[in-house]
Amino acid sequence: MMVLIAGAREHTATAIELIGEWDGFFKAYWGLFGAVNIPMNDRIYVALEIFVALGIVGLAAQLYLFIQQRNRSLSFGEVPVSLAISMCATLFALSFIAFLRWTSQTFASQGRLLFPVITIVSVFLASGHTTLTSLLTRRLLARGAIPSGIFLTLATYAIPICLAMLTALAPILNIVPAYALPNRGAVAGEGCPMEQGGGAACFAPATRTEIRFGDSIRWIGFSTQPRYPRLSQPDVLDITLYWQALKPIRQNLSLFIKLYDSANNEVFAMDGTPGGGMLQTTEWQPGWVIADHYQLRVQQPIQTPTALRMDAGFYEFSTRQNLATFDSRGNPTGRQRFEVAGVGVPANPGITSLARTSGIFTANANHPRAISVALESPTRHGNNLTVPLTWLTVAPIDGDFTVFAQLFDDQNLKIGQADGRPVDNTFGTQWWPPGLPVSEVREFSIGSPPPGHYTLHYGLYDAAQPSLPRLAAFTPTGTPAPDNILVYEFDLR
Repeated sequence: MMVLIAGAREHTATAIELIGEWDGFFKAYWGLFGAVNIPMNDRIYVALEIFVALGIVGLAAQLYLFIQQRNRSLSFGEVPVSLAISMCATLFALSFIAFLRWTSQTFASQGRLLFPVITIVSVFLASGHTTLTSLLTRRLLARGAIPSGIFLTLATYAIPICLAMLTALAPILNIVPAYALPNRGAVAGEGCPMEQGGGAACFAPATRTEIRFGDSIRWIGFSTQPRYPRLSQPDVLDITLYWQALKPIRQNLSLFIKLYDSANNEVFAMDGTPGGGMLQTTEWQPGWVIADHYQLRVQQPIQTPTALRMDAGFYEFSTRQNLATFDSRGNPTGRQRFEVAGVGVPANPGITSLARTSGIFTANANHPRAISVALESPTRHGNNLTVPLTWLTVAPIDGDFTVFAQLFDDQNLKIGQADGRPVDNTFGTQWWPPGLPVSEVREFSIGSPPPGHYTLHYGLYDAAQPSLPRLAAFTPTGTPAPDNILVYEFDLR
């Protein structure tokens, strides 16, 4: 019956599948708050895993010493102690077996299910650490390393102090912020009281969206921290969305946030109430701008490299009907997706140059000549000409630049152009991690030009500025390229 209530798996989980759920199990045992959705800092879990591993090593050493002395008769006082240890070990084993049976049938790999034997686990870990410290201290003292032995002993006493501090600080550092009301204020430049000496917060979203949901909610924009997140796998996307109530909202609407990769695969989804559940839409006051902050844990495997696009909106929980979306002029827009991050783990973070560099670019003053490019020989396929390009950056690029590629014949007449954001508009320069070669193909539709000598002009420019300025370009030897245009000449047959 409980399996039906909790929700059964499609099949009984295998040992490999259960091992894959270790991370959630471990975190839920040591501290995963709320509805198992408020974690501590990942470094704390790593430290706790080391702590547990050392305790298990100490227990194994203790068991080894006991087996070595198995021929010795137990004293009268040791019998009840050994009996108590055996009973505790048996109870833990039975509880763990029951947990494995339960979690193999349901999606419930939560360490908190072992809380009934938490005292036994704690005593065993303490015993393991005491044994390990004792053995190591004796060896250090026997070798004359007295300071090291004293330090190790003091470190052992520091463990319960650190655990006590974690217990005291975890609610303050994790639970309180998670359940705090979101900040409210106004948009900078739209009559924000702080700009006029008032006390309300002024928000300046890094990316403006200007979407309307129905006639009641305005999605002003969003900001990420950092400005251009370059995620690994798994990772956390820190994002703040800015909403504004246009009129009183009569019902509590639900919020959804989804992330998609460049192939339109959904890689993250969450549903809930705005403000992390703390500020229902019926409580919104018209004119309020709400800074709705989230840390989205992106754990699903993603085919890299790719940009992540976000779709957010509201729906009526009872009908599951999404609110219609409109632009700022009231025109229907359908679903909108905005780039929020990039995922592309560097193959070798130490790579600083390409094997056959054909040009270098300066992305900004702080990182001169940060981008290099290698062009391979163009290939003709019928009426199309393909030009393979490989890009590499040695520093983060804080800008979304566009590739230009123009083809000229021997009369200097332009016969083809293939401008666009890199990798077919799927992986912009602002998402490139340093040390990761980014390969793409520029394709020209050239018809049937006669054989002859042709010239390719290519480079990078900033499409966000009206003047479309090109990035400073250099030849492989460091010579500035005229007009910031790299040139490649070839014969077409």
